[in-house]
Amino acid sequence: MDEPTTYIDVVTPQRHWRFHEAFLRSSWRCIYGGGCRGLHVTQDANRFDGCCTEGAALTDADDFMIVSRAVSLLDPSTWQHAPAAKRLGWHKRLPNGIVGTRVVDAGCIFLNRPGFSTGPGCALHFASIGRGERPIDGKPNVCWQFPLRRNDSVDGDGVMVSTIQPWLPGDWKAAGGTREWFCTSAPEAFDAVDPVWKTLAAELQEIVGSEVYAELVTRLRRD
Repeated sequence: MDEPTTYIDVVTPQRHWRFHEAFLRSSWRCIYGGGCRGLHVTQDANRFDGCCTEGAALTDADDFMIVSRAVSLLDPSTWQHAPAAKRLGWHKRLPNGIVGTRVVDAGCIFLNRPGFSTGPGCALHFASIGRGERPIDGKPNVCWQFPLRRNDSVDGDGVMVSTIQPWLPGDWKAAGGTREWFCTSAPEAFDAVDPVWKTLAAELQEIVGSEVYAELVTRLRRD
């Protein structure tokens, strides 16, 4: 994924979309619970904390309200750290000024640990499935979009250009981060039967809209 790639362009009157072709055609899948080492090479895969070690930064007020609604529907039977959230609050102001989920015991406050009744994993995710809802409708944006990354910029003609690509280790380092390992660079994560544009169809449609996604699929199938 670090190699140069071609991009598929879908242009609408409102926006110029660019899609990282190699990743969308790849066999990547989330390997949480199946050997995922998370954000750092020193992480213990048996902790099942994956990419949840540092909590999640919320993108805006809408993101905060969505998660707040989901939190109001949780209870201690499905959320291991509900007592901590009641005592401390589930969110906090991060050093950069952004609101994010609180970290408890070296992991996101919503991360249920091995041995809990639900098994390890996100309490928000479990609860959404239990209600018959999509997990992407009750989790922070950065969580349900992962590992997709959207970059917005404006070109010389004033057109908004949005690039959809995977998060890579170099992205964190370029921003001054210290993360050394990431699942999009792990060979063991590339063994899915279907390509990413199929397995992450719901996420892609939520980000770009159904019409743009349909055109993207047409291009992928044609090319």
